[in-house]
Order: sequence, then C-alpha cells, then structure tokens
Amino acid sequence: AWIFQGIFQNIHTYKFDIEQSQESHQKILDQLITDNYIKLSQHAQLIIDNPKIKNYQKTLSTESNEINDYLKSQWYAWNLNISIDYVAIIDGNGKRIAEANQAFTPSELQSLRRSTRLFSPRAKEKPQNFIFCESSCIQFVMEPFIFSDGHVGILTLGQNMSDLITRY
Repeated sequence: AWIFQGIFQNIHTYKFDIEQSQESHQKILDQLITDNYIKLSQHAQLIIDNPKIKNYQKTLSTESNEINDYLKSQWYAWNLNISIDYVAIIDGNGKRIAEANQAFTPSELQSLRRSTRLFSPRAKEKPQNFIFCESSCIQFVMEPFIFSDGHVGILTLGQNMSDLITRY
C-alpha cells in the first residue's frame, strides 16, 4: 500500500510540475506576442509616414501601382532587417490598395486576405493584432491611419511566428 501511495504521490507531483511549466511557458509566449505586437506597430507607424503611402489619392481603381512598386522595392529590406513576411495597404472599406509578401500559395494568400478583411472594420477604429495559421502561423498587426486626402487606410504587417519563437 505504501508503494502505491508513493507512486501516486510521484505522479501527482509530476503532473503539478508539468502544469507549472506549461503555465510558465504560456506567460512567456504571451509576453513575446505582446512585445512583438508593439514592435510591429512601431514599424507600421514608420512605414505609414512615407509620402508615397500618405499621399495616395483614391480613384475609381482601388489598387495603386505607385504604392505597390514602393512596397515591393522595400520588401527585401523589410524582410531581411525586421522579418516582415507580409505588408499590405487596405482602404477603409477593406479593399486592398497594395501588397507585398513572401511566396504564399494562391490559396494561402486568399485565406490570408479573407482574414484581414474580417478584421479591417475593427482596424479602422483601433489597431488590431491577431495570429493567422494555415501552413504556418503569422502574427498580424493592422494599424489605422489617415491618408492626406482624409480617407482612412490600414497598414497590415505580418511576421512569421517562427521568428518570434527563435527569440525565446
């Protein structure tokens, strides 16, 4: 009987230690996600200040070749220096104005765009932060801003969660 009680106590202690370890790891992960949200938000605010983005004038065609060219010209620097895997400018109605990203499959890109459209109504009012997982997990930050003509825009930045986890 004493042997079984000792085994039961060891199992109980082991379960408790595992739960404590999981809680500790979860707190660390939550803090990493929060810190990364702040970092991505700061990068978004710096990117938004570029006159090529700020001075966009809404026309009949929502997409902007000038902003698209700018995002694509900066894409590799942002990807290498600040690990950005996705960047998009969205208008206040959730329509994509410009976009640059790593090589997503067409279905991944379609799912990703659909998820950013879901968050864009809320992002017009305050920044949004969410994690999108399909073939990999990406943390997204959506920062609202005002174009020089007074229309609302949203800058969306995405970073692969593996970049975040490597800092852990």
